[in-house]
Amino acid sequence: LILFRAAALLLGEALLHSGAAQRLADALLGALPLAHWPAAAVIALACALAPNLTVLALARFAQGMGGSMMVPVGRLVLIRTVAKRDLVAASAWLLMPGIAGHILGPPIGGFIVTYFDWRWIFLINLPLAVLTVWLAVRWVPETRDPRPQGRFDVGGAVLASLALAGVTWALTDPA
Repeated sequence: LILFRAAALLLGEALLHSGAAQRLADALLGALPLAHWPAAAVIALACALAPNLTVLALARFAQGMGGSMMVPVGRLVLIRTVAKRDLVAASAWLLMPGIAGHILGPPIGGFIVTYFDWRWIFLINLPLAVLTVWLAVRWVPETRDPRPQGRFDVGGAVLASLALAGVTWALTDPA
């Protein structure tokens, strides 16, 4: 139950601060998330090589936090590079890999763990990360905002985090 609460809270936090991911990506990388994919590959490798459940859980946590930052950065690229009239269609294509993953993941994952080793579920991400970086370099334009506006509201983020923690605790408390 404590792990469920922690996972729910951390997922909510990641989604809550996804706007900060856009600003961070813009400030450090532009919207081209090249630094993310090598990090995702390293984390996937850490999952595959995890010597115990604690290391696996920590690496999976890192994977989840990184994954929660992918959508805001992808959305940022779309907003800056796609004409308004094509935005809905482009958004559908942005979401398609996630939808396909939910459809194809369970049978492929079941096949892998039945006939191979569970660690291959994570190792399969390594060539995908290389392919993704190659495709991003080839097809995704640099969209860094030369004049970023505003600043991250630390006080608001802290208050929203505390409110989210309270709601999560209340909804998961068995009493």
